[in-house]
Amino acid sequence: MEDYTLAYIIGLVVLGTTIWLTYDAHANRIPINKQPYSGNNGAAAWFFSCVLLWIATFPYYFVRRSQVLRERQGTAVPSPPPLYPTKPAPRL
Repeated sequence: MEDYTLAYIIGLVVLGTTIWLTYDAHANRIPINKQPYSGNNGAAAWFFSCVLLWIATFPYYFVRRSQVLRERQGTAVPSPPPLYPTKPAPRL
């Protein structure tokens, strides 16, 4: 039993992140490719690809998710927050 502890932990991490990814892909309607969201390239496709090849699919999901959410906001690249405030703080 002790020899398989690491394998169980890794399996639980993969299973947990796969379930979360599937839920998030469905909730945000993230397609797996540039085609519109559907049953063929939606949450089910993310689930099966994550189960079969988690090490590549899980990071790719974050790339696709950020692309889709940026497109929905209407900006190509979000601007970073300013390093310094634009107006100086009032002196007390």
